Amino acid sequence: MRHPISFLFPVAFLLFCTGCGLGGEPPRERLSVEFLHVGQGNACLLRHGSHAMLLDAGPDSMGIADTLRRRGVDSLEWVLVSHGHRDHCGGLFELIGKIGIGKIWVGPDTNEQWALDSVYRAARAKGVLMDSLFRGDSLPGLEPWTSRVLWPKPGARVADNGASLVTQIGDNSANFLYVGDLGQEQETALMLLEPSLHTNILQVGHHGSATSSGLPFIGQLSPEYAVICVGENPWGHPRAETLARLSLIIRDSSKILRTDRQGSIRFTFSSGFGFWPD
Repeated sequence: MRHPISFLFPVAFLLFCTGCGLGGEPPRERLSVEFLHVGQGNACLLRHGSHAMLLDAGPDSMGIADTLRRRGVDSLEWVLVSHGHRDHCGGLFELIGKIGIGKIWVGPDTNEQWALDSVYRAARAKGVLMDSLFRGDSLPGLEPWTSRVLWPKPGARVADNGASLVTQIGDNSANFLYVGDLGQEQETALMLLEPSLHTNILQVGHHGSATSSGLPFIGQLSPEYAVICVGENPWGHPRAETLARLSLIIRDSSKILRTDRQGSIRFTFSSGFGFWPD
């Protein structure tokens, strides 16, 4: 006859591994962060449980709605527009009416306001709400992760790329920083506001242009990975000097990623555990 202990051991071991009925650790929450390949522009899809959100929407006519549908996304809790340039918000004209959008968040961009005005009219016609974000605000639907809007300050006189909304999302174990097209002057101002700012994954500002990603800024951030959202362009993005600065901080060149070479780039965050590239 089989000894009772030999029968109970594999059952107990299985319960221990799964945490079922023994007070084990609950399953960890996961956040998918995917920098989409949308040509010369920015779009970053966040997915957490049943929630889906978008940081920027890429340029016009790049098939952003089809890109989301191929990933099983037919509605977005919100879209954050870092600033009013068409390579960041043009895709909204395609999304509105094809993909359900709960709210569109915008910053104080006063240059190229015609683009945001056009988005506002299209959103209003479909009943989509728009609202503004500033430093100190946070974004819904990301719990247990925290989100912090770091730039710009309320009342700041900024425009164009310098008005880009800067957002940090993560937890105590890991985070990523989304900077839009923030320039070096605003990077310096942000460092003064956030002298201990650090990130594991940096979305490289302005597609790797020479006017963003100053060495003091990326040196303070000390990222493990850098993601450059870029496509074919006449400006030479990413610029050689920007890549050289990134290489001084990120010595492993395989961790400086580009959507024009790697295509869409995805990371998975696990609450309290960190992150990994997919």
